[in-house]
Amino acid sequence: MRITKDSLVLLKEWIKKEWNYKEGIYKGYKYKILRHKNLGQLNWYILLPKTHKYYWKDYDDINIKVHWWLTYSWQEKDYWKIGFDCWHCDDLCPYVIESLMNGENYIDYSDWTYKDIKFVKAECKRLIGQLQMNWFDKLKYLLFKKLK
Repeated sequence: MRITKDSLVLLKEWIKKEWNYKEGIYKGYKYKILRHKNLGQLNWYILLPKTHKYYWKDYDDINIKVHWWLTYSWQEKDYWKIGFDCWHCDDLCPYVIESLMNGENYIDYSDWTYKDIKFVKAECKRLIGQLQMNWFDKLKYLLFKKLK
């Protein structure tokens, strides 16, 4: 992909139409989407309740397939927040590209793509699908937790 000053202007216009922050619920899971203020990429987080088997687990210990991998886990009030970002080796972060151009007319990054809200929402749904436990897993988890 050859990124020119003109294409960067178009990308910035596209981004203005997207959300910078959104909260919602999907299949019973609370989620948050937010744009990184310095880099420009989208990040996505799910809030897990205390009864979830991944509550208080580090993101490296959660076997979930999502864009590259999970990159975040942290306590938020009564929830455990896990998430991923779109700042990897093939992700185009608009605010970073602008600074890399540094006065040049174009910059060549053949494999980079901007991960838009449509991409992030699809990955979120895939993540939530992997988080859902069937009734037997829920029962085992709750019984095991009470026996501890």
